[in-house]
Amino acid sequence: MRLWILFFLTLFLCTACNRANHGGPKKFLLPWADSSGHYSLQVVTLTTLPTPFELKGDAAEIYFQSSFGAGGFEGSIAHPHLTQSGDLYVPQDSETAIALGVYAQMEQLYLFEKKLGFASQLNWPRKVGVELNVVGSDQDAHDNAHYYGDNDVIGVLPYDQRGVPLSLNHGVIAHEHFHSHFQHEVIDLLGPGLSTMVSLLENIFYPTFGLKAQTVSGAIADEDPKKAKTLNSTILRAWNEGLADLFAGIYTGQASFFGPSLKNLAAARDLSAPVQKMWVSKDYTDYAGKDITADDLEDLAYFQGTVMARALYQMSLSGAESQEQFLVRLMENLKNIPLTLDTHKFETEVMNGDQIFFPLLDGMPLNAVSCKILRATADPNMYASFKQCLNF
Repeated sequence: MRLWILFFLTLFLCTACNRANHGGPKKFLLPWADSSGHYSLQVVTLTTLPTPFELKGDAAEIYFQSSFGAGGFEGSIAHPHLTQSGDLYVPQDSETAIALGVYAQMEQLYLFEKKLGFASQLNWPRKVGVELNVVGSDQDAHDNAHYYGDNDVIGVLPYDQRGVPLSLNHGVIAHEHFHSHFQHEVIDLLGPGLSTMVSLLENIFYPTFGLKAQTVSGAIADEDPKKAKTLNSTILRAWNEGLADLFAGIYTGQASFFGPSLKNLAAARDLSAPVQKMWVSKDYTDYAGKDITADDLEDLAYFQGTVMARALYQMSLSGAESQEQFLVRLMENLKNIPLTLDTHKFETEVMNGDQIFFPLLDGMPLNAVSCKILRATADPNMYASFKQCLNF
């Protein structure tokens, strides 16, 4: 992919680099996705970047090939290598194209959220590290991206597969960006003790960059998988991951946005696939009675998150309202989630995974199509609590 970027960029290079025109909108030649999800070099106009030679603006601060420690990114803001062709800025190397591409995506997300009215849920500019230097196995150090709640930053790892790099995949960046909303609107509102507990369990799945690598299976040894708090944290993780996929799917208009970058996830995370039942408390406790590891819990979180995301994505297409209206309501309803959790029972009673529907769908218009999807996904008792569906 880098060779592909570099080949086309060289066709546009000019002999002089003019650092004028620091104010106002700026045009860049970047690898970019169109509305159908096809990636190609396109002219992208940025409006929030004061100077093209430092990736710091209202939307984001981009760090490139930085290390990562307990205090966040270590290093300076990325400084692109650019040349000009008229009023068009052209990256001189693939690294610049990737870093600029990430800033452009963050600007698009910023303007999208401002338009829909929920950008104020977060502090901007957002911080993103691209091509991070990670301590860990080769598998852990490549082909992934993370949101770190403790530092409120996104980290994108180097990509070594044949396809669109994760840092240029609009759906992947949107997915990781959504996690910051879930952190601010849900996790942070659970209370200091519980939010700290959830963060510690999250770190079992995502060992912190820059610290000594730990194996996932080893990290779970100190926690009994049968304990309610471990299972409840897994359920919260499922909601977080599923909603991140939902956000990215609606934002990009692509039900299978992983496909261009990670073909192994294309079918497993496809939001247009058939819906099925979400697990309830008994399913989780029965599963915990088996010989399971943290890897199993992580797989379960992603699987149940996908089950939930498919139902909500297909409900957003029911025709009851537009997808954007559906997303606006959902983002507003995130704050309802911690209000419906009995935090006093978090360590003693396992939740039902489908109880997420009650706070998320509050105030949503439901028609025959969306009620059919809800009936196929939720427990009968949960489904019966939606009075609008009694008419169908």
